[in-house]
Amino acid sequence: MNSKNLVLGLILVLLGFLFLGRNLDWFDFHFREVFRFWPLLFVVLGVNMIWGKSNRSVTVITLILIGIAIPAFVAMKVRDKVRDNIDIEGSWNDDETDDADDEDQEGEVQSYGGGKQYLAEPMTDSVESATFRLEGGAAEFTMGTTEKELVEADGDLDFGNLSLKSISGNGSNEVVLNMKGKGKWKMKEHMHNDVAVRLNPKPVWDLDMQVGAGKVDFDLTPFKVQKVRLKTGAAEMDLKLGDKVDLADIDVNAGLASVKILVPEGVGCRITTNGALTDKKFNGFTMNGDHYETSNYHSASKKINIKFNGGMAEWEVERY
Repeated sequence: MNSKNLVLGLILVLLGFLFLGRNLDWFDFHFREVFRFWPLLFVVLGVNMIWGKSNRSVTVITLILIGIAIPAFVAMKVRDKVRDNIDIEGSWNDDETDDADDEDQEGEVQSYGGGKQYLAEPMTDSVESATFRLEGGAAEFTMGTTEKELVEADGDLDFGNLSLKSISGNGSNEVVLNMKGKGKWKMKEHMHNDVAVRLNPKPVWDLDMQVGAGKVDFDLTPFKVQKVRLKTGAAEMDLKLGDKVDLADIDVNAGLASVKILVPEGVGCRITTNGALTDKKFNGFTMNGDHYETSNYHSASKKINIKFNGGMAEWEVERY
């Protein structure tokens, strides 16, 4: 088999697959984006000059390079297509018996259905630390502050319910905000659920967020946040972290999500990642062993450790 014909044939097969995928709407892209991989030509030419034109190693290396670059490109485009066109749907069964059980076993439950909603958990002087847990999706969540209450939530919903549940005991204070309802729901393009969350900046906070499909835009700079646990499917997550604590741990588990985290310039930051076909953008970080670090990580008095786990996700960390 002629090695030149093998390489040319493989390129034609892959290009044909790209044209077919675009025409059948498997993914959406413009072929000018393929030209981002033009530096591979220099790699191939360089290897060819080193090993000689007739050496089979050239063919093997060329095939490996093409086999990595183009499938990775296609996978990213498929991921974007799936995330952009995902239908947000689900089901629940939240009858009065379930609410009664929740109230007896775990604490007070406030819930409302449809339209404008306001929920609040009162603040007391004894609260020094607290946990806020967000459960749900099919909504856009934003973050603000409240001086009067421990937690507030303002909802403007086209469907579903907001529920705020308080769990206290053994010196801990936990507030759970989730989407509740009865029956099945499916979010259409014209529908929207907007939820404005407000936390009191006085306690030290742990945040536990489990969001399916939706959007979260949280400015956490006014708060003393020591832990963030984020689990999401196809959501878009934007977090802006502050410097109110000496050490903050951020743990992200994402499927098809897009996650962007802003960290203060003066705080040392370390990132560890675990995932296949992920798109990483860590400006201002350098690779050090199996993690990424800012240049001031070891000298900074305050540190943020970020751990990313996921599939075909987009991860971005930027300093401000």
